[in-house]
Amino acid sequence: MPNMVAYWTPKEGTGLSEWEDGAAYSQQSGWFAVADGASTGSNSREWAFTLTSAFVRDKVDDVFDDARAGFVDWVERTREEFDPEAAPFLPSKAPKWVQAAGSQRGSHATLLAGQIAGGKVRAVAVGDCCLFRFSQSGAVESFPLHTRADFGSHPQLLRSKQSDAAVLASAVRRYDQALDPGDVIFVASDALAEWLTQQVRNQQVWRMLSRIGNSEFQELCRDLRAGHQMNNDDVTLLRASTSPDLRGN
Repeated sequence: MPNMVAYWTPKEGTGLSEWEDGAAYSQQSGWFAVADGASTGSNSREWAFTLTSAFVRDKVDDVFDDARAGFVDWVERTREEFDPEAAPFLPSKAPKWVQAAGSQRGSHATLLAGQIAGGKVRAVAVGDCCLFRFSQSGAVESFPLHTRADFGSHPQLLRSKQSDAAVLASAVRRYDQALDPGDVIFVASDALAEWLTQQVRNQQVWRMLSRIGNSEFQELCRDLRAGHQMNNDDVTLLRASTSPDLRGN
């Protein structure tokens, strides 16, 4: 089974309670998810949390099958359970009129989620969170975006309000690749992912990320922001290190 860990940091100048990404994983099952709440909607952090926790909890194999509506159906069920006023969430500090307007717009987030099991990694993506597979040979493969030019200010988003099923289905990207012993999987939200697409040939960066701890991760984000190499945004990095035994559960 993979050895998983996640690190995150909020925008510079904000507190951890204002972090609007989401991350969840299960080392036992190999399921994982990272989401990036979008400022275009309301209750983005709650929606990102709900998407990631529900994905890892539900373990729906159909989400990876592009010939079936499994992912769209799963999103619909997750919408039905979404409650931004539920007990796990901190009360909103926004004025009531802002909350009311936001509830009409709904919540928006990008998502990259998947599973490592059976000697392979499968993933689905909507938007600009990215997965990177770093092999022991030094090769790096990215999904679904590959270069800095692929990023923009209007990524595809998962919405908490009802949306056209065909439009949602067309926005989903899927990934299914065999793993070799020692491969490391990284999943990053967009600000870090954009920088990482520029580092695919820099083995030093990937070897550093393979052993980085939380304090070093926080320092890396500060340095990248200070050097104007990474946008000042919420940042999340999930890492899954594979063992020689990739049979999974």
